[in-house]
Amino acid sequence: LESAITQARGNPFSLLSYVRGGKLQGDSDLARYSALPDSVRKALGAASVLGREFALQDLHGCLEAPVDLAEARAEGLIDLCNQDRLAYRFPHDRVRDMVIASLHSDELSEHHLRAARYLSRQPGGNPFDVAFHFQAAGAVKEGFPHSLEAARLALQEHDSGTAIFYLRAALAGAEGQTAEAREELLGKLGDCYRLTGHYAEALDCFSKAFLLSHTEASRASLMLRIGDVHFKRGELELARSSVERGLALLGERLPKRLVADFLKQASIQLAHTVLPARFVGRRSATLETSDLLRVDLYNRLAYIRWFLDGPIPSICAHLRELNLAERYLPSAELIPQAPAK
Repeated sequence: LESAITQARGNPFSLLSYVRGGKLQGDSDLARYSALPDSVRKALGAASVLGREFALQDLHGCLEAPVDLAEARAEGLIDLCNQDRLAYRFPHDRVRDMVIASLHSDELSEHHLRAARYLSRQPGGNPFDVAFHFQAAGAVKEGFPHSLEAARLALQEHDSGTAIFYLRAALAGAEGQTAEAREELLGKLGDCYRLTGHYAEALDCFSKAFLLSHTEASRASLMLRIGDVHFKRGELELARSSVERGLALLGERLPKRLVADFLKQASIQLAHTVLPARFVGRRSATLETSDLLRVDLYNRLAYIRWFLDGPIPSICAHLRELNLAERYLPSAELIPQAPAK
């Protein structure tokens, strides 16, 4: 009553609004929560970290001790929602939020760390939950493998937003990992930013990955992705410069005489068309093959040249792309056509 009068500040209409809207329920919840024994409040704090719904077995595992929740149930702060597996839940999100808000930051981190370690020991545990608790506890190095697995699963489901969260958590805990591992993480994070339209963040990730890279192929791949970001931002000159740099890293020299190059590439394409059994699909793509990376670079260069230089330079780059891709069996760079019906 005193809280209602104080918040209404003498206005009877505000007082009526507070009472009807139930906005004072939090005061009652806090009073009942504060009257509970310390052990029960600690248990509710651990439960609030586990989620709105939690199993008593998991709560005991996090606390490493049994706890009696009868008083919390009597006060209406939790309800039994599943008798078979002894699962409880907070009746409303505001009750759980109130419990979390009452915890000191050190207590909250400790509860998250206990939950992470307990869940990581359970067979068939959810890597998303484990990685989240390690990240919330600030133990990112200990949670590195779980963040890595959660990011992998998110990428597998093409969930870029979730993958960004766990890739960032993995990067934060990647201290001590090899340069190749950190480069791979930065590349994947940059790809997620690129696909979700966060181009500045993508460029930052790719630039950092480039500094960690030690092979020409990986550097060329990063230049391709940097060029793609510039292309999407409408920075065509920077995009062309990045793609051409990627080609140079693979030993490709762009011809200065476009007409001669056009005639040469057109002749190769004619041979592929007339004698496909001899020239087309003769090689098997392997992980070591950098030709398919050249195909991707020429593909992007063809788009850029179309807008900057016109059709002839664009066609030259496109013919180079086709002539390289057609040497290999069907791949992501050369999708086979469906058979005619």
